Formats: sequence, structure tokens, C-alpha cells
Amino acid sequence: MLNVKWKIDDGDLQELIKRYPEVSREVRASKLEEAGLFLQRQIQKRTPEGVGYPVHLRSSIGFVGVKYGEKITIGTPINYAEAVEYGSKPHFPPWLDSLKVWVERKLGVDSSKSASVAFLIARKISKEGTKGAHMFEEGFKMSEPIIKKMLNEIPNEITRRIDKA
Repeated sequence: MLNVKWKIDDGDLQELIKRYPEVSREVRASKLEEAGLFLQRQIQKRTPEGVGYPVHLRSSIGFVGVKYGEKITIGTPINYAEAVEYGSKPHFPPWLDSLKVWVERKLGVDSSKSASVAFLIARKISKEGTKGAHMFEEGFKMSEPIIKKMLNEIPNEITRRIDKA
């Protein structure tokens, strides 16, 4: 969804990576995992509740591991996530059954009436589209200064581990 790259204040980091490749890889992986999990939580907090059936969008947002202490990925395999993030143009939803379940769970409508309520909502979406929740965008904005701080701690953490050994 969002493709973001951070440049950390690397000062002595490149030298530390060359001199202590294993320790630096471990520290970078640990800090990236910490940052990734933090960002994942911030995005999930901003994700609308009750979106999706049988798998809810909020619980599908995940952090995919750290590769060589260099990269993390946070996303979801759910195909409608972009529509929730950015909103959508007017269209008739192809997922009326899912919308019916949402109406029952989120709105508390009895199952005998949920199909007609779901249809009314679908008709409104077909005329107006949907507004975006911007959960990735807002989660990232809120997290960015905290994550930069976490990542800028990498050189000191490498040095601390080396001194401890």
C-alpha cells in the first residue's frame, strides 16, 4: 500500500557493519522488527472495525519479517484494503453477502432485515462511492518520528553489544 524508505543518521553505522557484520545484522533486524510491529499496531488501531467477512481487515494487517536487517513489509492480502484506505468511486459492491454480515454485526440489524439494509447501503455506494479511512497513511504519519528514533539507536546498540561481549 505505502512504499516508504527511511534514511537513518548512519554516522558510524557503515563502519560498524563492516567491522561487526553479525552483530550489526542482529541489531538492525531487531530494531526493524520493533519498528515494524509498532507501525503495524498503529495502522491496526486506525483500521475500521468489522470490515470484512470471514476475515476482518484489521486482523489481516501484518508485519512480514526482516530480511537481513534491511527491509520490512507491512500490508494485507485482502483485496479490498485499498478501497478502505483510499476510498472508492461509485460502484455497486460485488460482495453483497459480506455486506449483509457487516450490517448484522456492525449495525446490529436482525438477519431477517439485513439483506434489504445491505442493498440500501450498496445502492448508496453505487451513487457516492466510499470515503477512505487512510489507516496506513495516518498510522505512518503518527509513527514516523518514533520509528526514526528507534532506527537511529542502531549504531549505539551495536556498540553496546560489542562492549558487552
